[in-house]
Amino acid sequence: MAVGKYSPTVNEWYRKDQEWYRKNCSDPFSFYDKDGYDSYGYNAEGKDRAGYTEFDYLCESTFNEDSDTFSYYLYEDVYFRWQESTPVFMGN
Repeated sequence: MAVGKYSPTVNEWYRKDQEWYRKNCSDPFSFYDKDGYDSYGYNAEGKDRAGYTEFDYLCESTFNEDSDTFSYYLYEDVYFRWQESTPVFMGN
């Protein structure tokens, strides 16, 4: 699983509806949605809805020499837990 700029807490919302973030903003010119998170899923303090930062996700990893890849355990754990219990926004 690739770890990028997006929090694992927003992956399922984007998968279901690419416009979910715009729909969840009260002001179209606001940097943060009505819950206080940016389009990447992080608040002004840099934490996502699960309480982690992008740095936390990147640091919690191990390198697998056999497959020559990194495994990001924290990111994957949050991703799968959040995917199972994703709240619904805007009636989606």
